Amino acid sequence: MIKLKSLRQALIEANPSLQRDPDQLLTFAENGSIRYHVGENLSHGYTFTAKIVLLEFGGEVDSIILPLLRWLSVHEPGI
Repeated sequence: MIKLKSLRQALIEANPSLQRDPDQLLTFAENGSIRYHVGENLSHGYTFTAKIVLLEFGGEVDSIILPLLRWLSVHEPGI
């Protein structure tokens, strides 16, 4: 869940409202699974659906979407 923590931190850092009250932002991982390749090194990866919930957020939607897109372009460019 390192990526989900990274995404949460990026959204908080990019938004003054969330910096003041980070509890407005909830993140969840759902429907997870592990993909792996049998072999010497047991390479594997995790897949899950990330849910992002904003509570009582009165800011502009772009103040969340633009940092989200920036984060995705670095950490999940194939999405």
